[in-house]
Amino acid sequence: MCVLTPGFRNSNLIIPPAVSEFIKNETEIFENNYKEWLKKYPLKFVLIKDTNIIDFYDSLESAFKVGAENFGLDDFFIKQILPDDTINISFYGKNYFIAA
Repeated sequence: MCVLTPGFRNSNLIIPPAVSEFIKNETEIFENNYKEWLKKYPLKFVLIKDTNIIDFYDSLESAFKVGAENFGLDDFFIKQILPDDTINISFYGKNYFIAA
């Protein structure tokens, strides 16, 4: 399973308990490094596997490709490094699902 989390840090997104438990360590790693990463890697996507920070990528597609090539169907975590005041809007599917 790959978890692609929202691009913003402090969202009101409700995450199912099973997924929440999976991303607990990865989220902690992200939060602990966020300020430093925001200075060094703004707008990049970080790829984390278990407790290992794999690398930073310019696009979600690049991060996902590396994750899929190296970990296959195993779990990995991707999140974009954005400023706190960023609004993330995503469009999905035929009729669009909007999340802000």
